[in-house]
Amino acid sequence: LFNPSLDENIYVCFGDSITYGYIDREPFPELGYVPRLETILNQNFGPTLAVNLGIGGENTIGGLARIDSAIRNQQGRYILIMEGTNDVIAADLSMNTSALNLREMVRRCLQAGVFPVIATILPRLDAYGIQKYYSDRILSLNTQIRQIAADFPVSFVDMYQIFNTYPASDGGVLAVLSNDLKHPSAKGYQVMAKSWFDEIKNIPFAPV
Repeated sequence: LFNPSLDENIYVCFGDSITYGYIDREPFPELGYVPRLETILNQNFGPTLAVNLGIGGENTIGGLARIDSAIRNQQGRYILIMEGTNDVIAADLSMNTSALNLREMVRRCLQAGVFPVIATILPRLDAYGIQKYYSDRILSLNTQIRQIAADFPVSFVDMYQIFNTYPASDGGVLAVLSNDLKHPSAKGYQVMAKSWFDEIKNIPFAPV
């Protein structure tokens, strides 16, 4: 649907602590991807607002509960969705349920005329991520996120692949993760910002 009331120059950044901007389990939103992306958007498209709607510790259940208010309150044309890292370590959540929550978020965005860009979740090398049970859950959820991107008219960023294959000559995946091995480093957030923008510039809506 086309909603002419939405602002073409507002990008809503939606997700958990990785969206908000945590490094080593501490909040540093000024170092996260959101202000870095806003700078890139300003340089390329003119005055742009990137709104940080990341909430630390949120899973896809929480995300689905607040997606409608994010759409209604921000009135932005675009929304960047990356969520599910916290679902991976939640024993009572299946990855199928998490994927269904993400699918419904995308559906509600499109129904409101908002254009989503969705991303796979990042690799984790912390105490959870190195266990096969949890690493398999990450792979499972990311497979389903890729399928969502194939099923809907949305843009897609494979953040997992970008981080996991970061060039060894530049330090590999450890260079783009902070010391807690689950949140990005400052360098990782810059990689995220550029990766979002590389997909945004291909969106079939012309920025003002």
